Amino acid sequence: MALDYTFTPRQQVLTPTEILILSSISFIKSTPHTNQTDFEHVLAIVNAGRFTHYDENINILFYLYSLALYQDHHFQKAFAIANQGIDWLSNHDSHYMLADLFLLVAKTATALNDPQAATAASLKSDTLAEIFNQSRYHF
Repeated sequence: MALDYTFTPRQQVLTPTEILILSSISFIKSTPHTNQTDFEHVLAIVNAGRFTHYDENINILFYLYSLALYQDHHFQKAFAIANQGIDWLSNHDSHYMLADLFLLVAKTATALNDPQAATAASLKSDTLAEIFNQSRYHF
């Protein structure tokens, strides 16, 4: 309903709030063995810079997309999207969702049988959570 007030399907540029809403809807709609075209569409808009301005709410796209992939056992792609999110946050001098993304990288690295990457990402997640006094979503 919130999206209906601001969004039209032919819209070329999105606000950060619209990106957040579309990401949330994509996550809610994702079930095992579904394609992730809704996430891919929103990610393409973000990658093309078709948003009004940077806001930390955009960071959530990477986390939700990666988590949906992880839950569907697409570990390699989940790992890639989470790392893309980490790069995105770093490029925008943000730490919002960073500890969560590193935790997700650790979980996907474990699933991919890469204990070194898992340990490194887990330590980074723990450090960031401690520094910024954040709780992470443990799944």
